[in-house]
Amino acid sequence: RGPGLLSPEETPLIRLLGGMIAATIVIYGIGVPFLWWNLDVTLRTAVITGAIVFVPAEAAKMAAAIGMIKSDAIRAG
Repeated sequence: RGPGLLSPEETPLIRLLGGMIAATIVIYGIGVPFLWWNLDVTLRTAVITGAIVFVPAEAAKMAAAIGMIKSDAIRAG
């Protein structure tokens, strides 16, 4: 752990969630235009098939990750 960094257990929930949401937006921000351009579909279709359908699974993944971090199941070295 670097100087001045909090351990995952000490990191506020809003910061963990915010980081996960930001990372997801970046990934979808790359993937959706890729689908739109390469598959020659409408932007609406690209957003639905490339992002919207994955939102429930992303939310479950975020909840599981935060639960593991906050439960001390995984410890930072």
